[in-house]
Amino acid sequence: MLAPDQFASPMKSVVANFIVKDLLMNDRSTGEKNGKLWSPDEEVSPEVLAKVQAIKLLVRWLLGMKNNQSKSANSTLRLLSAMLVSEGDLTEQKRISKSDMSRLRLAAGSAIMKLAQEPCYHEIITPEQFQLCALVINVSNYLFL
Repeated sequence: MLAPDQFASPMKSVVANFIVKDLLMNDRSTGEKNGKLWSPDEEVSPEVLAKVQAIKLLVRWLLGMKNNQSKSANSTLRLLSAMLVSEGDLTEQKRISKSDMSRLRLAAGSAIMKLAQEPCYHEIITPEQFQLCALVINVSNYLFL
């Protein structure tokens, strides 16, 4: 964004109301319980693909602002960390499949690492959040602890 201050307020409203509350915090469909930890792209539900794109949008939005004056990065990091802690199921209703949860966990971990590359954000990422990202690598053991 060339003028982040011009779009900060309207964009924050879109992000908070639609991206976070409507898309990421709601499970509209029930995932196919196939027991697999990972599925090929063509087997992933459109809802999960939309959630992955929403996570990427959050990161791009924060990278475009390049500051944390509105504390949006803190709340985004809390959301991404919650996604890692809940194993990819933010609603914790167990309505999505393990493979969808794995994909969302990977997207959340990747998003945190992407934000960590930006100097204005790497200072607010806690060691615990880095540890959660490291656990994403160990999917099969982490899921069954």
